[in-house]
Amino acid sequence: MKKQLLLRTLCGLVVVLGWAVLTFAATEQVYAQTVDWPQLTVNVVNSGAVAPMFLTNAHDGSGRIFVVERAGAIRIMQNGVLRPTPFLDISDHVYTQGECGLLSVAFPPDYKDKGVFYVYYSHNVDLVAGSHDTKCDTVVAKFSLTSDPNVADAASESRILVLDQPFHNHNGGQLAFGPDGYLYISLGDGGDHKDPLGNGQNKSTLWGSILRLDVETQNGGAPDCTNLTAVTNYRIPADNPLVDGPGGACDEIWAYGLRNPWRYSFDSLTGDLYIGDVGQDDYEEIDFQEAASSGGENYGWNVMEGRHCFDHKENCDQDGLTMP
Repeated sequence: MKKQLLLRTLCGLVVVLGWAVLTFAATEQVYAQTVDWPQLTVNVVNSGAVAPMFLTNAHDGSGRIFVVERAGAIRIMQNGVLRPTPFLDISDHVYTQGECGLLSVAFPPDYKDKGVFYVYYSHNVDLVAGSHDTKCDTVVAKFSLTSDPNVADAASESRILVLDQPFHNHNGGQLAFGPDGYLYISLGDGGDHKDPLGNGQNKSTLWGSILRLDVETQNGGAPDCTNLTAVTNYRIPADNPLVDGPGGACDEIWAYGLRNPWRYSFDSLTGDLYIGDVGQDDYEEIDFQEAASSGGENYGWNVMEGRHCFDHKENCDQDGLTMP
């Protein structure tokens, strides 16, 4: 958690990092060389955002950058200037304790035509005034534009799914549309320390996984996963790797064995998927999935942390695991 909070603090300035080349060694023993820091430059584009979590564009040709603020607003930055009026403000029902908050936004490929988009945020289970409840639900919801392309309609919210978060950390937090047009959702293991509920290796829960959903077809039903509420406004793609009908494995899962996949990215040229997974105490990792993959990778948590048996065990069963 401390590592994530440090990262979020450093993100207080929206910056553009100059590119640097990472040279990977040819042998298995050495994974990457140290970055030559003098090759990096920092250009401060804007410092007006408050606790920015994520930034992206809508691929609509407007050149706008959408900046997600943890407290519940999405701001538009254009030509280095933040617009004074938020694009979306749902701060009245976003919970920000622990690692909770408004964490990301995703625009579908046809956003320019349909004017709908999706957000990932934490919702306080108990909104009673004065409550100190630290539990929060994880919500993925759809919103629509108003007649002004720079202002969304906060009242248009339609929830895609709601998850009962066991603890207030390891929320995951990213949404992105893949090259196949489906929505991918990253979920952490549910929180606390060392995955006490064993969610990372439990395929009958959504925690500790990346989901793959068709959000264009709503009310498609879902299996009875242990932490899924009645809100299921999506369809499960028939070629998801764990599809077995109600019960058993959660059909929504695309990949699992993840601790806190805070951010991930599809390569825009190849379609390959890179997943940044926050480690426990010793190792951070970047997991990889080829574009041609049919899904179902098990990235090892909490059997492994990085390429090592978790919790300094001498031996562990690594059969079927995909290493970072």
